[in-house]
Formats: sequence, structure tokens, C-alpha cells
Amino acid sequence: MGAVSVSVSVTASLSAKGRGAGGMSGKAVPTDGKPGSVHRWFAVELNNATWDLIDGGLSERSAASERERALYGAYASTYHWLQVGNVANHGRGEHLIGTVACVIGQLEAAGEHAARCTELVAGQPDAFADWDLAFLAELRARIAARAGADDAAQLRVAAERAAAEVADAADRRICVERLAAEPWGVVGE
Repeated sequence: MGAVSVSVSVTASLSAKGRGAGGMSGKAVPTDGKPGSVHRWFAVELNNATWDLIDGGLSERSAASERERALYGAYASTYHWLQVGNVANHGRGEHLIGTVACVIGQLEAAGEHAARCTELVAGQPDAFADWDLAFLAELRARIAARAGADDAAQLRVAAERAAAEVADAADRRICVERLAAEPWGVVGE
């Protein structure tokens, strides 16, 4: 099955209206018979449901079922994007998995997925938007901060600079809001 090109802004990517905390939108699974429609539907729905959990305060102190739902949702969304998406969708999936792992305190996994996202961006930089780069910088800074790394403050400044450079005002606002979101503290403290 061939990949379809899907371009989206961060605003559309993170749109979460109409869902409960971490739930799917309630829209019917497509039955149009088009190759990839079901994969695309699950990729989008699982991505949005996972962001709902993150934005709802997901942390290492969340119930195990919440942490699992977020982590498995991120992996499942990425799997579906691998079926029908492009390299940017793959990179965004790696970012999402890394973000979930980071906020629930699984820093080794977070670092692995941030590294994979970095590889994808380096391999095809023109496939990614400016906000993808800002989100990746934020994830790298957050992992460093949560690990208590010496370069955490420096990475956070770089992430703030990347967010400030996002051209679209709505996308820039979302990047800045993500930087303001918790957790930033060292895991376990």
C-alpha cells in the first residue's frame, strides 16, 4: 500500500475539541473502502486522545491505567501513521511516544524516541515544519530537565528560541504553551 502525503499544522494536529479525557472523538470509523482510510482515522484519533491525556496532567504519579493508555495510544497512532503517512507523520509519532515516556518518567525510552525523531528530521529536514523543530527541542530539553542533566537549562533556552521562531502565530502559541506545561521537575522528586 503506498503512502499518502499528509500535511498539517500544529494547530490542526493538536486539535482536541469534542473528546473526553483521553477518549476518541466518537466519529465513525471510515467505511469508504479507500485504502488507508481506517489507518489514517486511527492515527489521528489515537494521536488526539493521547494529547488529551498529556494535556490533562499525565505524569509518573498518574494511575498505571492512564500511563498505559497514553503510551500504548502513542505507539498505536505511530503504527497507523507508518502505514499511510509520510516521514513527518513518523517523526511526529516518535515525538509523541517520547513525550508520553518523558512525562510518565520513562526517560530511557523518551531519549530513544527523541533520538529517532532527530534522525528522521536530519534525514529529511524539508519534510518537517518549523513547529516540528520547536516540539523536538522542547522534548529534548524536558528529558534533560527530568533527568537532572547539567545542560537542561541550556536546552530549555534553545527550545524557547525555537518556539519563538515559529512563523505562524497560532502554531507558535501552541509551542509556547507546551513549554509552559508541566512536568519539568526531576523524576522522583
